[in-house]
Amino acid sequence: MMVCVAVELGICFQTALCYSISPSMLCRYTTYCFNLKPACLSCSVFSMADKNSTLKCTFSAPGHSTTLLQGLASLRAQAQLLDVILTINNEVFQVHKVVLAACSDYFRAMFTGGMREASQDVIELKGVSAKGLKHIIDFAYSAEVTLDLDCIQDVLGAAVFLQMVPVVELCEEFLKSAMSVETCLNIGQMATTFSLASLKESVDAFTFRHFLQISEEEDFLHLPLERLVFFLQSNKLQSCSEIDLFRAAVRWLQYDPTRRASASQVLCHIRFPLMKSSELVDNVQTFDIMVEDVLCRQYLLEAFNYQILPFRQHEMQSPRTTIRSDVLSLITFGGTPYTDNDRTVSCKVFCLPDAGGRQFKELTEMEVGSSHSCVAVLDNFVYIVGGQHLQYRSGEGAVDICYRYDPHLNQWLRIQAMQESRIQFQLNVLHGMVYATGGRNRSGSLASVEKYCPKDNEWTYVCSLKRRTWGHAGATVGDKLYISGGYGISVEDKKALHCYDPAVDQWEFKTPMNEPRVLHAMVSANNRIYALGGRMDHVDRCFDVLAVEYYVPETDQWTTVSPMRAVTAAENPIFATRTESWPVLWWVPAKCESDWKQCHGSALPAQRSSGRNLWSSSRLFDSFSVIRAGHEQNNSAPRFGGSSLSGPEPAGIAAPPPALRGQTRQASGQLSVRHCVSVASVRHELEKDKFRLCLAPEHDDPSSTRIFFRRIAGHAAEKSFAADCPWNGGSHL
Repeated sequence: MMVCVAVELGICFQTALCYSISPSMLCRYTTYCFNLKPACLSCSVFSMADKNSTLKCTFSAPGHSTTLLQGLASLRAQAQLLDVILTINNEVFQVHKVVLAACSDYFRAMFTGGMREASQDVIELKGVSAKGLKHIIDFAYSAEVTLDLDCIQDVLGAAVFLQMVPVVELCEEFLKSAMSVETCLNIGQMATTFSLASLKESVDAFTFRHFLQISEEEDFLHLPLERLVFFLQSNKLQSCSEIDLFRAAVRWLQYDPTRRASASQVLCHIRFPLMKSSELVDNVQTFDIMVEDVLCRQYLLEAFNYQILPFRQHEMQSPRTTIRSDVLSLITFGGTPYTDNDRTVSCKVFCLPDAGGRQFKELTEMEVGSSHSCVAVLDNFVYIVGGQHLQYRSGEGAVDICYRYDPHLNQWLRIQAMQESRIQFQLNVLHGMVYATGGRNRSGSLASVEKYCPKDNEWTYVCSLKRRTWGHAGATVGDKLYISGGYGISVEDKKALHCYDPAVDQWEFKTPMNEPRVLHAMVSANNRIYALGGRMDHVDRCFDVLAVEYYVPETDQWTTVSPMRAVTAAENPIFATRTESWPVLWWVPAKCESDWKQCHGSALPAQRSSGRNLWSSSRLFDSFSVIRAGHEQNNSAPRFGGSSLSGPEPAGIAAPPPALRGQTRQASGQLSVRHCVSVASVRHELEKDKFRLCLAPEHDDPSSTRIFFRRIAGHAAEKSFAADCPWNGGSHL
């Protein structure tokens, strides 16, 4: 008999030796070891630790887990140490309890929770298939699972039942990669059956993108009513026309005659008012259920009324008149070339689908060109009011013409003209009415105020401002309209704040702004009114105002916050931002100072316009937008807040689309751009753009319109505009 023993030898070091010895020799070795002198023991055992008592290392063998799994798989293959048999429909699986308990919460509870199966050698499983269990056991011994569309439902069902989370996650990954028009609905059914939220979100997103193709599949006809309604009522079906959705719904209803009783539940989510009149007549009313079912007949009547009574559409707003879109779009109207000797104005309309977009889409043109118009959004209709149809320095070109743009049908409607022609006035919406305040025309500056009633299609005078003013800004908060700054009689008029209460039809003065401003912007957010930008005149020079302040109506107090970064007076650039506290979409000049350099990778050119600068604003959901347009070039004019910096064009910035390029004027090797455009934010249903923006060529005007994005850091009063927030590049207009 041979025995292995480890003996420590040496005085100042330790060595482990392994000897093959007999029992008699073992006694002598043991006696020798335990009869060592104490001094020797102390030296041999503790000397190394005394020299470095803090040394402690942990080592790992990376391949140990693989070796362990291979060893367990080998034991299973050789039928060694197997201690339990699982049976399903007469199929037998011999396994190790400890392996199953280690990777399955179900088996851990079974074998360690005091259940009777813990003492059984043979356990019959129910609720899983033999095919699924085989894949689960193979995974337990190899950490690998082979999946295909034939076995995935069995494996996923077994993994969920046996609480094998890693296998469930692998099945989800496989199903996401296998998603197609043909498999989408089946995968969605599995996601619903096994309560896989992440997989269900992926299925829903895929279905929204490919709904029309999926509706042609046979599986679509077996879709449960609840799932069909879920898709039809969603605003995410943005690539589908309402008539196509109607045809898909009819196909589903006609598959089973018993479904006719549910016709109104399905068709109430089709937005009939947004269809063309010809589609309603030729395709919708010819379907018998639309006439036989009382509710469906009402949906059809609603659509006809909506289209034949355009001035009463505000009264007929319903879920069926809402555009299928969850994103607000930015739309620009008109404008004029950036030259002093070209008095023409543009009738072009461009749309930016969302704040992060990089492509503009050209929409239906206005009947006539316009610049310096005011815009307002009411019930997702855009009102384009006043302005001028030929470019003039003063108000002599002001007009009273008004239009309404319908993004639902992409149509224009000419509405009743204002009582007076106006330019550089304010247009705001309050209590379902559109208010036009102040401004100027060929008669001079105005104090009159008039409101438009969409139902009556009529403009009527209300209480006038206390002073004549133009170039002012306006915003609404709560039940009141606020007007600030603008040109009046004195400098104090440029700081004045007027408040209009429609309940008593009166104006009153409130606490004036801290900074005098004209041609600036006001926007409301979180029950505050922000005053941004603008200009201040001083003798024969003008200055950009970079200061930002907000007004709280409850306290009648203005608070100054961080100023805008040294902004130059460029032509119509855009700035957009979105934050958790108050998202913002803001148009700002494209020219910026050196502190923007980190965002764009290079400093922007220094050329700027600093003459008469117009700022206008438009509320954008929980955001607001501001557009600034200069229309008198004065490169030597000073500005508040820093100096300009010249440099190359930022890389990756796109050029204007061809449609806009054709409207610009070629001069001295550079393209002039539009300015004094009007901007509004509305929901708009867009088809895929037909053009892509290209990299700006070297001869393009470096001051052409761009979009920039900035993320606002905080919501506290002193940090509403954080000084260290980054800027990001965006689209051209």
